[in-house]
Amino acid sequence: MSNARDKANIPALNFSSTGIDDNATSTAITIDSSENVGIGTASPTAKIHGLVSPSWDTTNYAFLFQNQETQNSYGNTVRIIGGGGAGAGNSASNILTVGDNDDNIDFVVRGDGNVGIGTSSPSSKLDVVGSVRVDTGSSYQFGSSNYKIEGSSVTNPRIGFITNATERMRIDSSGNVGIGTSSPENNLHIFTNNGSEGLTIKSSGNTSNAIIVDANRSGAGNAINQLLGRWNGTDVADIIFQTGSDTTNKDDGIITFRTSSANNISERMRIDSSGNLLINTTTSPSSHNNSLVIGENQNNPNSGGIFGHQIINKVFRTQTTDNTNFDITLTASSNLSGCFTVSVFGGYGNTNREGYAEYRVYCNRETNSIRTVTVQSPVNENGAFTGGYSFSATKPNNSSIKFAVNKGTGAHYWMIINGGLADNRFTGATRSES
Repeated sequence: MSNARDKANIPALNFSSTGIDDNATSTAITIDSSENVGIGTASPTAKIHGLVSPSWDTTNYAFLFQNQETQNSYGNTVRIIGGGGAGAGNSASNILTVGDNDDNIDFVVRGDGNVGIGTSSPSSKLDVVGSVRVDTGSSYQFGSSNYKIEGSSVTNPRIGFITNATERMRIDSSGNVGIGTSSPENNLHIFTNNGSEGLTIKSSGNTSNAIIVDANRSGAGNAINQLLGRWNGTDVADIIFQTGSDTTNKDDGIITFRTSSANNISERMRIDSSGNLLINTTTSPSSHNNSLVIGENQNNPNSGGIFGHQIINKVFRTQTTDNTNFDITLTASSNLSGCFTVSVFGGYGNTNREGYAEYRVYCNRETNSIRTVTVQSPVNENGAFTGGYSFSATKPNNSSIKFAVNKGTGAHYWMIINGGLADNRFTGATRSES
């Protein structure tokens, strides 16, 4: 006996219906003793077990449920209900599982409503292990209307991030990121509404923060980083970090400061690679290696420097020998005219400045004369200005001025010169002892 009818010794019955035909040439449906139903298989392992023979026909489905109702509001095609009743089901159980021939679970719906793709243990409403692609050809949206990520590839291509029903950030089709703006003009564009908004970098531990800009420029004086200030879209001031002169080791640099007048932005000040501060000039005269050099003001020649176009602020110190004269000679580019303040400090050793004197020196180009006024007579402390000390200012020629100190016995001196020229430049400085 080959089937249940033969086993029950029931005579063969021939019948036909619209669903099952007993005259079929092979077994179409099998119901075993466990009440499992097999369609296309004589050994069902579940309540309904369908088996489709291998075929390249993409319409050869194992199961096809089709609702022919044309009104979208009527009827369900498939409904699967888990056991236990509403709210009482075992959240760890699977209501629907889809797998492959190797018993790998590809898709699962659990009793708590979580859906897993590529995982059998989804921990959220949709848990995907693997890559996800969303391609509708026009737009997409994740989230509610107030909190969502949305995108469009047709009109105004973008990805937008919305919170509290307002777009907070956008990535446009050029890859520019806008925060607070829907029209980013640069790689990162942050829009603010008041002075308290902007960019904050904060560390909670005992650490510092850094903003690093790195560029491998090839030439000297090339910009590495620019901090630019605009007034309603017009460049009015900036700070530029530039490469130095060593293009081989690339280990020196310059900082320049620029401001704009009448829409003409120009360099006003720089700190060179030696640490010199240069104002209204880009070079420091190599002959006296100033720490501070102020050049002429090109827009207002009469206001450059202090009492003139250029000042020199330099400390000149004697050697450790005593009883020698100490002098400084400054040379200008043409007939010299201007005003200088000379401060002289004296004392024992190299650091004990225990005496002080100050002089004002006026130089007249028209009469080629020089006049010295004592602003502060020597203040003598511990013999700082004894043993023949004196100060003098002379003009060796029309384009130079000489400041001289006759040293006192046992004292060392420092001379600080502050001053400027009326309408020409310093070209050098020499120091000598005799």
